[in-house]
Amino acid sequence: MKRRTLVRSAGATAIAFGSALKLPAWGAVTASIKIGQSCVLSGPLGEQLRLGNRGVAMVFDAVNRSGGINGLPIELISLDDEFQPAKTLANCEQLLQEHRVVALYGLLGTGNLLTVLPLLEKTGVPVVGCIGVTDSAREKTRDLVYFVRAGYGREVQKTLQQITTIGIRRIALAHFNNTGGEEFKTVFTQSLQKLGMTPGVTTAVNVDGSNIAACATALAEDRPQAVVIFLAGGLPGKLIEAVNALGAFPNYYGMSVVPGELTAKSLGPKLRNLIITQVIPYPWAKENPALQAFRSLATAASVPVGYSSLEGYINASILVEMLKRAGKDLSPAKLHAALKRVKGRFGGLDVDFTGTSNTGSTFTELVYMAGDGKFLR
Repeated sequence: MKRRTLVRSAGATAIAFGSALKLPAWGAVTASIKIGQSCVLSGPLGEQLRLGNRGVAMVFDAVNRSGGINGLPIELISLDDEFQPAKTLANCEQLLQEHRVVALYGLLGTGNLLTVLPLLEKTGVPVVGCIGVTDSAREKTRDLVYFVRAGYGREVQKTLQQITTIGIRRIALAHFNNTGGEEFKTVFTQSLQKLGMTPGVTTAVNVDGSNIAACATALAEDRPQAVVIFLAGGLPGKLIEAVNALGAFPNYYGMSVVPGELTAKSLGPKLRNLIITQVIPYPWAKENPALQAFRSLATAASVPVGYSSLEGYINASILVEMLKRAGKDLSPAKLHAALKRVKGRFGGLDVDFTGTSNTGSTFTELVYMAGDGKFLR
């Protein structure tokens, strides 16, 4: 309750300035409504985020063609932080101070988000649609950050339900060697313990992939029946290839951060037994009118249809709804109030921020990733 009081006070008084950060006043007249983003945009890890941003651009471009919001166009300003928390903080300060963004969007990683938490508390600026953030970090950022996708607790629950139903007992884990990865390991271990089980070997993979060979050896020697993967970018494909090369062929279960298309592209016919927990609806569902509309817009904009582009599309639709509800003369208080009234279906996903949770969706489903790059339900 103490945190909620602090955050609401910051929002209600517009901006509480710190001595090191001088931000322009809210409501300053600009030529556009700017949304800021700091995330990894370079290299294989950035490929997912770049595709997601194309989904965002689809929505913003469509709104801008119709006159924008209150006569102003929307634009997304994205800065590459190379997945380094210190750069995330520097980028967010730049976005607020120099670019005068009204909100932040799509930050990636638990450690990266928590690094900017003092800045968020100081300014009251809302953040929408972060990725790769653990449930404990979601709780720490309540009333400041709005997560669209379901949390990792639900993902792990869905995955372990499937694994144990088919009789698998020896389960290993490969996770990022960072703050978020360690917290995910804790969630994973605790979830197994509730089922009366303990994990097999757990391996912490460096973000740059420099210890892939050692991690693969540890997994292969453990001979698990299944490996749960909490990695992104090109790392899942590299790890699977290295483990299989050692003569071990477990089933692989990826969390939603695992990029199925990129993994299939890197492995081709060598990819088998990969199931990914998705927190975004199946983009190719033929019977869903909302997804039909998404695919039509994506085709017109020459954007590949997939989970990343659909997630960007959904998040951007929520940002647009936030701006419409907030009206003119934007302030942190108005934006937070607008977000807390958001409830509806966006791109086929039911989202509700009207309750006490800062996570808008509970949707999860398992999807098989084929070697030809197609997702199969």
